[in-house]
Amino acid sequence: MRWFCSFGNSTRRFQFPNHRRYLCIAVIIKRPLKNKPSLPTLENVKKGIDELLLIDKWDRYKIKKSPNRFEKRLNELFMGKLQIMPYLIYLASDTSLPKQFYRLRKQTASFNERLISEYSYPPNHYVKTVQRANIPYHPVFYCSDNPSTAIQETIKDDEKANEKAVYYMSEWTTRDEQDIRVCPYIFDNVAETNPYRRLSEINKIKLFEQMAEHTEDEKNGMFEILKFLSNLFTYENTYVVSSYLAYINLYAPHNFRPDIFIYPSVQTNKTTVNFAIHPNAVIEKLKLKRIFKLRLTEYNKIANKYTVSISWVGHNDNGVIRWTEVDKDTDKGKEMIKEIQTVFSDS
Repeated sequence: MRWFCSFGNSTRRFQFPNHRRYLCIAVIIKRPLKNKPSLPTLENVKKGIDELLLIDKWDRYKIKKSPNRFEKRLNELFMGKLQIMPYLIYLASDTSLPKQFYRLRKQTASFNERLISEYSYPPNHYVKTVQRANIPYHPVFYCSDNPSTAIQETIKDDEKANEKAVYYMSEWTTRDEQDIRVCPYIFDNVAETNPYRRLSEINKIKLFEQMAEHTEDEKNGMFEILKFLSNLFTYENTYVVSSYLAYINLYAPHNFRPDIFIYPSVQTNKTTVNFAIHPNAVIEKLKLKRIFKLRLTEYNKIANKYTVSISWVGHNDNGVIRWTEVDKDTDKGKEMIKEIQTVFSDS
């Protein structure tokens, strides 16, 4: 993997980025640049982080009307405390991304199961609140590479299963020969059993390699900043700031902005990850493969356990969704059962 540094104002198995790919870390620095910028010391970084951790009411920084003003206020806050603001990205290939992404949607009265758009990101005018990785009127495509995680993230606010409720689990794949830019907010903030734990370790190794000209203290300071920012995605009271971090990356006004933003799943105790994908990347670089129509027949919120009943499977046939009933007494139904077992057996 080729990584470089620039300075300026699940359970699914896959390979992590190979040596032909790279990580770019761009850093906005508070002071004017010379040949090699000096970075804040570890001591100063920890002091700034401690001051930021004292903020218990992030709602005072929540967006009101202007995204630009929202971004400016938080930029000033983080630059004032940390002195720098890192932006990181790596260029992924087909072998360095999961093969499938899963997204769950609950059926509504107006839901049209024949439209591909129903399974994709929400329309802009529907996005009126701050969520984990988006601000109002700036939608993202929330998903996971693990079907179980997609379910748990969607039903997290439900106290018990509603057996009458119908859900649609859509499976998406990347189009052939796509270079996809990824922003991994995975720095010491996932469980040991998380498949992305290795990515967390690689991120630190490559970061230090690319900062070879800097002191060990500066390297540790940069890592401490990235670790702190990544962990802001694991707290329940930090939606305002986590949405800001995802927004300034996914909606950055330049050609190097990431297509995909990765962060831990709190609902699975950080044993899996979530993905927030820019809508344009969904259109240009992903394609719908199939949909599973299902119900939750049992749900234990405390234990995060549930039972799923799948009745129909829809396949995307060149833009036409063709539905097949899951019937064990028919040949087609038996084929669907095999598909279901393949997708859900490891999740």
